[in-house]
Amino acid sequence: MQHQHVLRSWREYEIEDGERKTILAVETDLVVGPDELGFDADKFNSLVEALAGTMKAGVIDRVKIIHVGKPHA
Repeated sequence: MQHQHVLRSWREYEIEDGERKTILAVETDLVVGPDELGFDADKFNSLVEALAGTMKAGVIDRVKIIHVGKPHA
């Protein structure tokens, strides 16, 4: 997963109703909560759009976005 605000990503797997689900876990420097200090809707939406494109490829069932570190200025 390439995006300027993705620091690291990996796949995780969950079993749901007997089926394996693939989750793309993504660490980002962006604040992810709209009520949190430093949240930038445009940057976050750009990340979400890139992740949605990855999901459309059909390999990923879910995405987990994890905020780590400080946001870029």
